[in-house]
Amino acid sequence: QLIFKQFRDAKNYVNTNNAFKQQLFNSLNCDNSESAEDLKFERADLVAYFSNYNKCKGGNYINYIKPKELNLFKVTPRLGLRRSSLATTFEIFENKNFETNDITSIQFGLEGEFAFSSFKKRLALLIEPTFQYLNFDGPANLNEVEVAYISVEFQIGLRYYLKLNEKARLFLNGSLVADVDFNSTINYLNLDSYDIGNSMGASAGVGIKVNNLSFELRGHTSRDLLNKIDSAGSRFNAFSMIFGYTLFKL
Repeated sequence: QLIFKQFRDAKNYVNTNNAFKQQLFNSLNCDNSESAEDLKFERADLVAYFSNYNKCKGGNYINYIKPKELNLFKVTPRLGLRRSSLATTFEIFENKNFETNDITSIQFGLEGEFAFSSFKKRLALLIEPTFQYLNFDGPANLNEVEVAYISVEFQIGLRYYLKLNEKARLFLNGSLVADVDFNSTINYLNLDSYDIGNSMGASAGVGIKVNNLSFELRGHTSRDLLNKIDSAGSRFNAFSMIFGYTLFKL
């Protein structure tokens, strides 16, 4: 039996009896194997030492301890409920100004997550394209306005995990968002129609992951959808509740 014991001396200092190192040197020493001097009394170190000793002796051996799966890359489809709003500000044509209430819609995303092994998989790189839309039909002062906004948000950012237990982890993430619209417009009935432009923003989220299931609350910074127009501006705001299920890991 290998001897390893931590104890307190008369001055209450913690000392360690590392007699196992001498035991290994006396009983399992090979010229080409690694030294026992720097070993830690941990399974990974001891398994590696025994494996190297057997290789040095040229003996046949079986390692019954399976290596841990790395699972550094994960793909997760995500479905979410989004609450979003839009307000416009025209410097000259104030009758075109309007502001919507919060509008509920559905979003679909596909998240790719690459964990950094050097951070013990606590830190990960995220890439997530998300399809989202906003439809609105209502008054704008003396006019009627129709908004048809459809886009894909390309998000790239970082996620940090906080382990709760073997199955559950909390996470925090932040991302840059590049929004690419698909022929989206703000149309004032009997007046003008304005094209919605691509825009940039950021997002931050907090959530929990239990095995392959995840839930996240995510907020977005405001984006100007009328950035193509010099005399006008807008504020698009969104908040999402997102559910995900990890399909496969590599």
